[in-house]
Amino acid sequence: CEICHFTAMGWLDGDMVADEDLIMEDIMTLPTEISDALNGEAYEECIANMETKAAKPYTKCMNEYSEEEQADLFEVFNGVAHTECFAVMFEEGCGAYMENTIDAMAGLGNYGSGSGSESGFGSGAGSGEFPVRMN
Repeated sequence: CEICHFTAMGWLDGDMVADEDLIMEDIMTLPTEISDALNGEAYEECIANMETKAAKPYTKCMNEYSEEEQADLFEVFNGVAHTECFAVMFEEGCGAYMENTIDAMAGLGNYGSGSGSESGFGSGAGSGEFPVRMN
């Protein structure tokens, strides 16, 4: 579970309060493709979209909650959005890093950490399995 991992890393305390400075410090030690994915515009857009989706079922009854309860709900929505978007964007950035690393190892151009594509995805067709070559 992401929350368990975040707590073990010191990113969340027992009250579920995030240590933003430690999170950013740790993220900046990751390969560029991953740190960029977790700091970019797409990450912020993901959070905004997730918060909107999470809040949607409550819009009709939100007036029944006090301002303090509404603030608590939005804090939960924000926490869920950050957790979900972190997982998605980390996977995207990791995919770009792996693609660039494999390309560099294969000598397929000037690739490597920091030169990832904007989307983090490649293109092509295949069976989803690595080909086995018999020599």
